[in-house]
Amino acid sequence: MKRNSFARLGNRLRDFLMRYFPLLLHSSSGIALRVKDRSQLRLYEQIFVEDVFCVNKVNILLRKKDPVIFDIGANCGFFTARVLDYWPNAKVYAFEPNGKLLQDIRHTLELNEIEEKVVCVESAMGKSDGRAIFYQNRSPISSSLVRGKVAQRRIVKQSYVDVTSLNRYVAENTIREIDLLKIDVEGSERDVLEGATDVLGKVFLLLIEVHPPFATVEEIQDIVKAHGFARAPDLERRGGKGNDLVFVNERKD
Repeated sequence: MKRNSFARLGNRLRDFLMRYFPLLLHSSSGIALRVKDRSQLRLYEQIFVEDVFCVNKVNILLRKKDPVIFDIGANCGFFTARVLDYWPNAKVYAFEPNGKLLQDIRHTLELNEIEEKVVCVESAMGKSDGRAIFYQNRSPISSSLVRGKVAQRRIVKQSYVDVTSLNRYVAENTIREIDLLKIDVEGSERDVLEGATDVLGKVFLLLIEVHPPFATVEEIQDIVKAHGFARAPDLERRGGKGNDLVFVNERKD
């Protein structure tokens, strides 16, 4: 019990210090990133160290100098920084319903003077347009529109957020193609794809993290196969749980 108590005390002290004195880490190309809590530190490890979205491998296929990249479920913007390491002339659209996290992204862009490279959109993405309840627990990584996903831990906050479909956003902003679409939405994967029926044919590469049982690998494969996508296991992370998927649109290859 004493050891557990000391561990909890140590975690709380670390959280306090990081909140008021954020760590300053960097991406491989030198983009400065403020890390303000253990959740963000873990996310940094996943994206920049473990490379869970296998950007290093995907880079082989996506040879454009100025690709259009959609980061759905952008959190604090580390994946956005990751792709700018590889494609510094990319145009990135970062979608995040949590206003505080979106502000973190904006601070990163201002700190590095790269505001013109990223469009920040304060919205969740889903099957249709409207409003929905967004659930949060102590870890911002686990926030979701799916109550059951967040309720695996204690829900500490819930609030209404805007929800937009990819179909609507792409049409309203006259986006002709998406070279790389990343989706990490903690259980809402099917809803995002079902709201993108007019868009998926314009996408070349799809990176998607699946969160069973709220969505399954088989369900996601069936949905995207109808739009010309084939799974690319050679581009996926080795040693993972098999839920970080990469798909290539063979009709655009």
